[in-house]
Amino acid sequence: MEILELQIKDIRSKHIGEQVKIKGRASNIGTQYPVYTRVAYQCLRCGHTTYVEQNSFKLEEPLAGCEEETCGKKGPFKLILKDSTIIDVQNIIILEEVTVPVREGIVKSIKGFLMRDAVGLALEDETYHFTGNLSTIDAGKGKLEYVLYIYKVENVQKEAPAPSSEPTSISKKNKIRTMKDCIKKISDNSGINKAPLDEVYKIVEEEGIDRNTAEELIKKMKQRGDLFATDQLHIRIIP
Repeated sequence: MEILELQIKDIRSKHIGEQVKIKGRASNIGTQYPVYTRVAYQCLRCGHTTYVEQNSFKLEEPLAGCEEETCGKKGPFKLILKDSTIIDVQNIIILEEVTVPVREGIVKSIKGFLMRDAVGLALEDETYHFTGNLSTIDAGKGKLEYVLYIYKVENVQKEAPAPSSEPTSISKKNKIRTMKDCIKKISDNSGINKAPLDEVYKIVEEEGIDRNTAEELIKKMKQRGDLFATDQLHIRIIP
């Protein structure tokens, strides 16, 4: 069966019974609990077992009575647990992903039930693709509301940030720290308390800082008051 990709606001009655895929944010996730999907009922008159498919969260007994032709009684019946089918279910509210401001702050939502292996896959306030069967449940006063019986939960791939040609602030800090250490070391070993620029460029290049970058960093350090030039060929760290 074809899977329809829909936004919550676009769901209509014509989609009931279809498999749909919705992108939304997980909210109000409840604890998991077991429900019957197929119940075995044993007739207490003749002992015959009748299986009844369960399509709601309210147990339904054999409406037509015992299936055994020689019995045909309406009951009573006994539920046989070991022969019944039980699955795990978890309540969830799916909020429509909002990319633009919504009028009056109203965000569309749909009630859902995480079924079987989908239980426990969604985390609060995270965005996913939810795939399931669209149906309805009784909302009272003769009204119905849409509900999604979810059997698949997929993470939404987040776009990686575009690479920047500019060095990050952290790398700049590391390079400035390396420059300071090298200049101080050269100055201390020079005997004149200043560092020759050519020697600075040579040493920092061994640390992975090319000459053009070193010149820009020295200019920035001068502007910040971290060092000054004693002449055109020497620099000194300002304590």
